Amino acid sequence: MVAVVEPDQWHDNAPNISPKELFSLHQTVQAHITTINRKEFTCSVSLRDDAVKKPYKRFDPEEQLKYDEWDSRAEDEDKKKLAQQNPETGNRATRVIKHALFQPFNSVQAEQYLGSQNRGDAVIRPSSKGTDHLAVTWKVADGIFQHIDVLELDKENEFSLGKILRIGSSAQYQYVDLDQLIAEHVRPMAKMVEQMVNSDKFHNKSKAQLEEWLNTYTAANPKRSMYQFCLNREKPGYFHLIFKAGHKAKSQDWPVKVTPGVGGSGAFELRGQGYPSMQGLSNGFKILFGNIQGTNHALGGGR
Repeated sequence: MVAVVEPDQWHDNAPNISPKELFSLHQTVQAHITTINRKEFTCSVSLRDDAVKKPYKRFDPEEQLKYDEWDSRAEDEDKKKLAQQNPETGNRATRVIKHALFQPFNSVQAEQYLGSQNRGDAVIRPSSKGTDHLAVTWKVADGIFQHIDVLELDKENEFSLGKILRIGSSAQYQYVDLDQLIAEHVRPMAKMVEQMVNSDKFHNKSKAQLEEWLNTYTAANPKRSMYQFCLNREKPGYFHLIFKAGHKAKSQDWPVKVTPGVGGSGAFELRGQGYPSMQGLSNGFKILFGNIQGTNHALGGGR
């Protein structure tokens, strides 16, 4: 730090005495710091006897800092707040799982890693919920990823893998190891997504674009009803089932969810009912809609 001595601070009799009469080159002298400029890393000091002999003054927290002075107390408080907001940045050891799909990623890194990979590819990673949880991220479609929370039960210690891996609050989706979880939970859902996107009822459009398409279709075919599907980009693992029962009817949107199904067979879930295929889903929708309307509508040409 560079120390600056003002002309009237060399000696009690300054400026009548020249500094060369008092000090020699490279001489060490005692000084009293009067101000500090932390931005420029300089300080002003006094060599006057009355200043040097002045007793040390403790910091007064009530004393207002000057505009160019650094508030160390505020800095310490900010550091404490940041530490509280980011508990994972402490001294906790990073967890490692022996599995080919495990990566020490957070959710953002997992999505970046899977971005260029195929639909259905997955990453097993640590969970921010603690060492009794894991997270599985899998690619639903380009730019769409589902993050699955896995609760570990029957653990031998903090860092060992649980002997029971449960997804959801009930025991419906419960697995004995990660291979079974991937094979019977993630892969079946990816298979159902693949069925959906390869269907002639699927449109790779946004919800708004698909509703506009339906309006155009029913305007050209005013006596016909039509239904189509598109990805729900706000809820990964879901699709929009959008339909219009004629030109004058309002378009409606029913959510369709992909699930692992029974025994890992995969299924589409619509209004609490499971369907093992696109054909089953289409037929089930027509029955549900017909029951609600109290009549049979020929939706989408019978497919």
